[in-house]
Amino acid sequence: MIIEVTDGRLCLINYESLTMGAQFPDVSLPEAHLQDCVFELSNGLYTCRTVQMNNVEERLDTAPELDFIIEFTLTDDGGEPWHHIPWFESECN
Repeated sequence: MIIEVTDGRLCLINYESLTMGAQFPDVSLPEAHLQDCVFELSNGLYTCRTVQMNNVEERLDTAPELDFIIEFTLTDDGGEPWHHIPWFESECN
């Protein structure tokens, strides 16, 4: 997947906060409890790759563990950033 950073920062946000921000005008994103999900990244196009490190559904303990790694690689391959969810359009047809 390719994403475009345009304001020098990126926020990894959960679906619940995204829908709250869309429904209620007094909710601004990122919400206070998600400030640690915002990080600085130079403007540009990035290839984004998510790697699942273990099966979180099989874990019985609650000890913190690295579940996912998200890699961002600056690219100039001319790829287009997503403007919609690619699989959603195919499900609607």
